[in-house]
Amino acid sequence: MPDIRLADAVDLGRRQSLYVNDRYLDTVYDSMFSSGYVALSADSVSSTDTTVAFDNLEIEKI
Repeated sequence: MPDIRLADAVDLGRRQSLYVNDRYLDTVYDSMFSSGYVALSADSVSSTDTTVAFDNLEIEKI
């Protein structure tokens, strides 16, 4: 069975918070950009054979 991870990124203006599997990881503050684009990236440091799938992706303006 694959290792399931649920990620949630919350962007509130200059503050971005990241949660994985409903656990808070970190918040960063960035005053450089007031708008921009969303980018998704995934990588593995332990394997060169990595499969990544995004399912039920939702991007909402809050």
